[in-house]
Amino acid sequence: MIIAVLMAGGKGKRMDSDIEKPLFNLFNKPLIDHVLENLKKSNYIESIVVAVSPHTTETKKYLNKKSFNELKMKNIIHVNDDIDSIKNISNKKTSEDISENYSENISNNIDNNSNNTNYYYYYSKDDINNKIFNSFNNYIETPGEGYLNDLAFLLSYFEEIAKENILLFINTDLPFVFSKIIDHVLEKYMKTDKEAMSVLVPESVFEKHGITPSYSFEGNVPSGLNILISKNKVQDEEKIIISQIELALNINTIDDVEIANCLFKN
Repeated sequence: MIIAVLMAGGKGKRMDSDIEKPLFNLFNKPLIDHVLENLKKSNYIESIVVAVSPHTTETKKYLNKKSFNELKMKNIIHVNDDIDSIKNISNKKTSEDISENYSENISNNIDNNSNNTNYYYYYSKDDINNKIFNSFNNYIETPGEGYLNDLAFLLSYFEEIAKENILLFINTDLPFVFSKIIDHVLEKYMKTDKEAMSVLVPESVFEKHGITPSYSFEGNVPSGLNILISKNKVQDEEKIIISQIELALNINTIDDVEIANCLFKN
């Protein structure tokens, strides 16, 4: 399953605005809506998960108003469909033990946590993906302890669900990474034998448009678009270089907004 993970939990201090960065208005709509629309138009994305944090409480409220589904099922464990391998775990239940009303069972399970009752449900990989991501639009709350810590949190969460999902991570400040670019990167990824892929942009693209990158290595700049497998471990990575301004223009400052107005308003 290919899941887009939209990182929307940063503090966004450089915007110098009282508005949370995901909700910052660009061309008459919030930044987050630009990215969501691009993801929804992809030919490959099967589900979207927005990662919010305690720093973006208004963004969480906004997603709730848009009827996004909150992911908080923490007691679902998958162990290769081998019941013998989990026979020492207490309170185990297989799919045969559960009624067809999956949502009711899960909600009861969550409610019972307050009584220190934990149940463990075992499904096939496809079952788990279909049942957890039964909504295309989802969100999850991360600790908000920095990008790398939140990334590790998300990888651990998705790893508990299934270890073979493809996760496309994109930042909420990349409103111009259109679906054509997203699909191009995913097609490149599908042809490689590496677990991960990072997208870099040459420094020359930044220089041409008067943008100062926050970080550069050997003449290339990380774009904020990456693909990882759903495992919280160091992953063998393929790097691809794409010379497109759409990947270079992160909306982090008011100066970036002015550049966007010049390049993309029409």
